Amino acid sequence: MKNASTLGDKSTQQANARYVGGAKARGILTPMKAMRAKCMDCTCDQVAEIRECTIKLCPLWPYRMGRRPKP
Repeated sequence: MKNASTLGDKSTQQANARYVGGAKARGILTPMKAMRAKCMDCTCDQVAEIRECTIKLCPLWPYRMGRRPKP
């Protein structure tokens, strides 16, 4: 008996394709991108608001631009 992954039906192929492509294909964010996404959520997707953010007590503030801060 063949298992589901060898049957070749379209839904199985699509499911397997998500895992073959790595984290990006599965929609998994890196920690840095997750922090940036939180900032985007906080500012209602307004990039200019992220740059002008004044909430320096936020633990994500140094990472708000999607990059590691310089030491």
